[in-house]
Amino acid sequence: MEIKALKSFVTVATLKNFSLAAKQLHSTQPTVSRQILELERNIGVKLLVRTTHGVDLTEAGKSLLIEAQQILLNDKRVIAQLQEIAGVNIKYINIGYLASACAEFLPRMIKTFSELHPNIKLQLLEMTTPDQFEALQNNKIDIAFSRELFNIEQYRLTEQHLYTDKMVALIPNHHHLADSLSLSLLQLKEEKIVLFKRQDAIDLYDQIVKACKNSGFIPMITSNAENMRNLVTLVASGLGVSIVPAQTRNICSAECQYIPISDLTISLPLNMYFKKSVDKHHVAQFAEICVKEVYSEEIYEQDRVL
Repeated sequence: MEIKALKSFVTVATLKNFSLAAKQLHSTQPTVSRQILELERNIGVKLLVRTTHGVDLTEAGKSLLIEAQQILLNDKRVIAQLQEIAGVNIKYINIGYLASACAEFLPRMIKTFSELHPNIKLQLLEMTTPDQFEALQNNKIDIAFSRELFNIEQYRLTEQHLYTDKMVALIPNHHHLADSLSLSLLQLKEEKIVLFKRQDAIDLYDQIVKACKNSGFIPMITSNAENMRNLVTLVASGLGVSIVPAQTRNICSAECQYIPISDLTISLPLNMYFKKSVDKHHVAQFAEICVKEVYSEEIYEQDRVL
């Protein structure tokens, strides 16, 4: 398996879209499609399935995605080691992040850091909070942008709070609730609800279900999306409504509305984590710039929803 083909596969599998993947890879959609087809031909199994809403992974594809991400990380590590031996001064920072939660500040922050430190390369890995925690423990990432982690002291992690988000209703434009200025949870009683997978955020999932029960109904959850981009697409397609972090609006479909929920008080922190014992000064530099960028813009006021 060629590294270039694996990069294309991981990018398509992460973005769930060939066009977006081609743009991120600075390539063309036909080239990316050809690389994926050649990869499938070489392996002998189907990895991706095109749908009307984008791209889905087969079971083999899901398995390869995990392995491919590790192969690419190892490739970066080997290159870094060889460059260090040869005296080439290039360093790397591997960053795990939640796409919807970081979409507003992360691109700007990466641009600022890269301009200040052109010899430090940043590797971005979209990961769920549980996956980030495991990757931090195993030194597969240097920094995590995730929801709250627990028992971090035993892993010698530094925690920096960045902002606190609120939960809002995600409603398709053609829905009868789409013009509402505010909703109550009870108004979602008869609606099909699309949520993320429980294992990706157990505490948040359970809080949402509990809040619905406290409002007098059991939520009719009909779909569990692979990620927030997939969730937004499902709602935009009219397959249900959802309850999502307000910052998800940064990956918003024009086909959806984000509406405050008056009686839902769930708060959702986003924190940055890195190891206290880290001997990489450039990781600490990155963390410092991140904090300055987030707080200097003052875009994440706790009471601001939309």
